Amino acid sequence: MFLCLALLLGGAPSVEAAPRVQDDGAATDGDAWRDLLVRDRRLGFPASNPEVLQALAVDAEPVDALHRQAALVALGASREPDARRLLTSWTSEGTGPDRLAAILGLGQLGTRLGQADLLLVDALLDEGAQVRECALLALLQSGPGWRTLANGIAADAEHPLHADAPILIAFLDDPTGTRQEHRAIRLLLDLRWSAARWFGTIDGQGWGSTLLDQLGENQRFLDEVVLHSATRVHLAGVKDHLVELLLQPGSPVRVRVAVRVLPRELDEMVHAGLWAPENTREWRALIDEAYRAGVVPLLPHAMELATRHRAVAPAAAATLVRRDGRHEEALYAALDGDDPSLKVLACRGIGENALDRFARRLESLVDDEDLSVRGAALAARLQLGDLRARDIARTILLDHEQYGREERGHLRDALAATGRSGDVTAILHDLALELEGADRADLLAISALRGRLVPGEELRALYPLCAPGSTTARRVIEALSTLPTAEDLEFLAKQFPVDGDVELNIALARALIRGGHKKVEPVLRKAVWKGPLDRSVLAAAVVKQTSGMRTLVHWVLKPPSDATSADVRRVGYAIGEWGGVSAIRELQERMGGVAGADRPALQGAYLGAMASRTH
Repeated sequence: MFLCLALLLGGAPSVEAAPRVQDDGAATDGDAWRDLLVRDRRLGFPASNPEVLQALAVDAEPVDALHRQAALVALGASREPDARRLLTSWTSEGTGPDRLAAILGLGQLGTRLGQADLLLVDALLDEGAQVRECALLALLQSGPGWRTLANGIAADAEHPLHADAPILIAFLDDPTGTRQEHRAIRLLLDLRWSAARWFGTIDGQGWGSTLLDQLGENQRFLDEVVLHSATRVHLAGVKDHLVELLLQPGSPVRVRVAVRVLPRELDEMVHAGLWAPENTREWRALIDEAYRAGVVPLLPHAMELATRHRAVAPAAAATLVRRDGRHEEALYAALDGDDPSLKVLACRGIGENALDRFARRLESLVDDEDLSVRGAALAARLQLGDLRARDIARTILLDHEQYGREERGHLRDALAATGRSGDVTAILHDLALELEGADRADLLAISALRGRLVPGEELRALYPLCAPGSTTARRVIEALSTLPTAEDLEFLAKQFPVDGDVELNIALARALIRGGHKKVEPVLRKAVWKGPLDRSVLAAAVVKQTSGMRTLVHWVLKPPSDATSADVRRVGYAIGEWGGVSAIRELQERMGGVAGADRPALQGAYLGAMASRTH
């Protein structure tokens, strides 16, 4: 049915690649250096920005070092009334990169600095070469009176800044035409870029808006966010669209969602030969989600078929051992083999299916050369109630002198992947209370994801201590997303979107959609208007549940400038399918009461309403 509708509605338009946005990576050749110089012209800093002052406040939430240094440069670039005093203080009392940022921030003020000039002149004699270079650059930017000094330095072959001065002068004369790269200029450009992302504008809009535009072109991001969010929509027809997506080539996320939402139907499709995973990625997605969602018993035929695929055979065989002992051979073969990934799967299967008969074999893996195998075996032993495993796990997670970060990380990853177990969760929570910082955050987040009630305020306080882009940071966000309070939701909205971390953005977007937060609306709008038909209609279902049908009607009446009639017809179809006759009437009223067979939105709405009668 949906294939025909796709043709009738004009099909899904092609999705253009995301626009390239210059990042702040290293520039080593001439073209890259010129790109950085030109990029700087795109930056803007609004006059008076309280967020800059807040980032530098003594009692502010902890921020990473780069965030603080960017705030110092933004302080000067935005010409805050109190900027001169604050930057002078940071220049005289700050150390290392903070002091360099404050010096460059003074240069961004662009006016005579008074007493601050003396600080910069003194810095020209500093022992640190980079301090001297930044000080000369700041002086040149602070007023034309310092050109004479810089020319004198350039003419003095004995001066430490003799070679630097001509480059810095040339940069001042023609910022986008400087041919020679210089580290003080490079530091300034990088800090201004970071400052614009957090506190200013790029191309006239906030960096968050630019990131949202990019995320809206990332098809995997949209798949993950829309399809997972659709699992919480209780409308007839959602499963039909998920089945249609499952039968089409696509990302493994469609397999994960199908396993979670319609495991019985999927297993019958496998049994009847109507569908099976196409590759190893899809098989792994099926097995992993079956364990994660606790629906393994509902997928006997899929598990039987999975035992024929080496990459997932151990995990599948473990689910069938109690029914057919012959599957033990696959587990022993994996545990005795040389492939660490198969050993990990076997350990997980043993723990999840409580196969006590393998307990002794798990003990022999305590010294396996692969750390991921050790972690998985220990996690499985904990699931089996092994008291000795508790002591070992406690030592690994608490004794940072005897065990390194990598081994602790593998054990935590293995524990995070296990199904819910009250005993294991209690152990993790108790251990978390003996730790600090990111280690404490990780175990608390894992405990929360396993069903333990963890105060959101504690997780929010620990989040800034997690390394950006780390697994721990994502776990904390996912933990806050489980049952978010109003405070949790606002905290999550403040983090979204994150630069350069698609996984974290996926977790944040899902949480914000679940909470009905407006911050994620541009993502849903993009998903409704662009991409595959079934995903578009499912995105519309999510919008209906979180924002109401009127939002969809408003969107279809004011479509994006690049929307085609086929796009409008498709959104109209979603309105008809999810809203029925009452939605069509509202649409007609908003159109002035004119039905009009030539109106694409109404054409689609009538088709959607008729299709909904088949659910």
